[in-house]
Amino acid sequence: MLMSRISGVLMIGVFLLNVYIGVGDTVIRSVNPAHYYLNWLIAVVDIVAAIILFIKPLSTTWVSLAGIAWPVVYVLSLAVDVYTYLCLGGSASCTGAWPTHRSAFDYLILNDPAQGWVLFRGTVPLIIALLFIVFVLSILSVYNERKLKRLRVEAATGGTQPTTAPASKSPSSPQNSPPSSSSQ
Repeated sequence: MLMSRISGVLMIGVFLLNVYIGVGDTVIRSVNPAHYYLNWLIAVVDIVAAIILFIKPLSTTWVSLAGIAWPVVYVLSLAVDVYTYLCLGGSASCTGAWPTHRSAFDYLILNDPAQGWVLFRGTVPLIIALLFIVFVLSILSVYNERKLKRLRVEAATGGTQPTTAPASKSPSSPQNSPPSSSSQ
């Protein structure tokens, strides 16, 4: 439960960094407005994920969606952005200010000012690091919750699990053979 809530706090950090990008990144707003609005959509999903991690910390399904699946989707969307030179969803004339994958990577992932990045240089690397921590804590939270659920079931059933009857022992096994009379 605590790990899910810590994940929620970290996801709020991701949300705030996305708001910072949305407010301050004037370059992407002018080059590709669709990408700019997509950033705001991502910020909304971040805050929804944070809320879910706070109000449903014991639900393995919700923690899996908000703390495991969403960080993976987020990082994959960054990869798609780099692959498409940040032109996905842009106008037909979007030739991109980043003509190579490397220049798009330098701008979006490494936040290189030489590529036009105007905000704090570690913004997206910090987002990726926070998402990685959320991912790991959420996996541990789901694992621990499933383990606790299993222990609760065992305690409720008296520690016994339904088992099948043991198989009959074969007559040739040493435990079923009569004692040898080697001492005679």
